[in-house]
Amino acid sequence: MGNSLGGGTAVRFALDYPARAGRLVLMGPGGLSINLFAPDPTEGVKRLSKFSVAPTRENLEAFLRVMVYDKNLITPELVDQRFALASTPESLTATRAMGKSFAGADFEAGMMWREVYRLRQPVLLIWGREDRVNPLDGALVALKTIPRAQLHVFGQCGHWVQVEKFDEFNKLTIEFLGGGR
Repeated sequence: MGNSLGGGTAVRFALDYPARAGRLVLMGPGGLSINLFAPDPTEGVKRLSKFSVAPTRENLEAFLRVMVYDKNLITPELVDQRFALASTPESLTATRAMGKSFAGADFEAGMMWREVYRLRQPVLLIWGREDRVNPLDGALVALKTIPRAQLHVFGQCGHWVQVEKFDEFNKLTIEFLGGGR
């Protein structure tokens, strides 16, 4: 199970160690699709890059607001909590390294959309229709190329499906993973 870059990490693991990977639940996963219609870099990637260059509370809040459809979820307390974690030297080093990997000339080489046809396990793709980090159009490539994929799209929902549609997400995921029997 993984969201965003964590989804890409789960896919990489499943591709590299297929016998050790079971069903995959991927929420707006990064690295396994391409944007068909949305601009690249996306608004979310641009906001994260801006924060990594100028790590201010305001820049982080702007990034967090891109993550959700319901802006009421981005409270001052959440921003403070996330800022405390994201502005440590270690976090900033990791964020900047990630940004460099996305901006390099060989960026496309790390994208997994050319490989995901090798996934043999069931895959549940979950996307927020209003995702501005990994836009919905990228789900179409993943759905088409992953043999046992199914896609569920939540309306009025951004990149944090597991937060914005908590109850529905949990029900769908538990059922997919076999816990609803």
